[in-house]
Amino acid sequence: MTPEQKLLISTSLLPVLADMLEDWKEFKHEYKQEQTRIINAIRYLDKMFMDEATDEERKQQNDIQLAFRQWITKSMEDESK
Repeated sequence: MTPEQKLLISTSLLPVLADMLEDWKEFKHEYKQEQTRIINAIRYLDKMFMDEATDEERKQQNDIQLAFRQWITKSMEDESK
């Protein structure tokens, strides 16, 4: 895998993780600040990447995010059976 591919994959998965962290409300009060800091750092990195991304890179990122979300959903469904 090339460094560019690794960057694309990493920057595609991080926003999905940030979404999950935002949805997770059960964090203890003392961890909320770290949760917010991590989410903000991911959003900042995602914006930097997307501001410079080509249309093809944006499409690839969206495809990777969708596939990752579908994989997580399917894995959780399979695990609960």
